[in-house]
Amino acid sequence: MNRLVFILFLFSFSIIGIKPASSKEYTYCNVFLANLCFGIKDGDSYSARAEVDFTMYTITLRNGDSIQIYEGRHPKLFDYRSAYISKISVNGYSVSAIKTTPFQQRILVEPITKRIPKSDIFVKMHAKDSSITRDFLTNFRSCFRTKLEVECKEEPLLNKLEL
Repeated sequence: MNRLVFILFLFSFSIIGIKPASSKEYTYCNVFLANLCFGIKDGDSYSARAEVDFTMYTITLRNGDSIQIYEGRHPKLFDYRSAYISKISVNGYSVSAIKTTPFQQRILVEPITKRIPKSDIFVKMHAKDSSITRDFLTNFRSCFRTKLEVECKEEPLLNKLEL
């Protein structure tokens, strides 16, 4: 009887067009920075530290991988010549990525307009399975602010990354 109820429950989702959430799908956006947003899921940890002219975000994913995001106007120099992605244009932003070691990489998101801070993303992978990290990073969206609201694009910002 319980099996029949469960099957009917799943069937009802297909009739009304709702899918049960997959463990690999990340929350759309629940953390908003100056120029992008991303989703934090249960089991991940998140902290932010604001300094005078920048903010540093630290995210630890449930698989143990860590991401640090510097948001400010003066990131470290970036070696565009060694990058596997160099200044590709995505939704009004320039995205570059470089592997610093086999398990670490740096991603620089630069707005085309100079008034908005840059986001410098450092990824350190410890887990053998990088699917959680890939799902997290490909969920980043570019955002634009007005005086009253934030508009984030549907197209993922970091969908060309190699992990």
